[in-house]
Amino acid sequence: QQVTSLSLNHFSTQNLQHGFAPNTVHRTASVTAYVEHFLPALLALYIAGLCILSIRLFSSYITTIRLKSSSRLHLGDTWRRLAETLSDKIGLAKNIRLLLSETIDVPMTIGFIKPIILVPLAALNSLSPEQMEAVLLHELSHIRRQDYLLNLIQSCIETILFFNPFVQLMAQHIRKERENCCDEIVIHHASPHSYAQALVSLEEARTQQYR
Repeated sequence: QQVTSLSLNHFSTQNLQHGFAPNTVHRTASVTAYVEHFLPALLALYIAGLCILSIRLFSSYITTIRLKSSSRLHLGDTWRRLAETLSDKIGLAKNIRLLLSETIDVPMTIGFIKPIILVPLAALNSLSPEQMEAVLLHELSHIRRQDYLLNLIQSCIETILFFNPFVQLMAQHIRKERENCCDEIVIHHASPHSYAQALVSLEEARTQQYR
């Protein structure tokens, strides 16, 4: 009994020396027990959310691959030569394929090893050559910056850390800055006025399509 009393006194003295009052130790133990009690439920919710978002991410990837497979109409030698000239302007050394798509309503880039630029059929009919040049330059800028690969990695990180609001806010900011960087490249190498007109025309065509 004397040994036990000495041990308890020693433990209490140690706690007081380190700034731990008995009430503080008790509250810490209560919080730990509370967290451990709900941990299985929280883990189950996380796994369920991760599965749902992973399925959504995989579905988006499959949709992108189908878009690539369904677009078989090439833009033509004139636009291909223009893309090569623009690629040289911005220091891009990859062979880029240009394809028309009836499914999409805005230009988009797919792939990073053998990238493809998909151009909406409506854009080809409504944009002037100068506007089309600015749009192609924007997509080529994404390819030069490896944005397709970076966006894929970012989407995976967002899926894993979906519970963290700061990650989601940062992801939105990164996407916005990614577009701003490509816009700056376009403005530096093409007419800002033509690019602005191209964006307006694309938005008008997209709005009319969904009316």
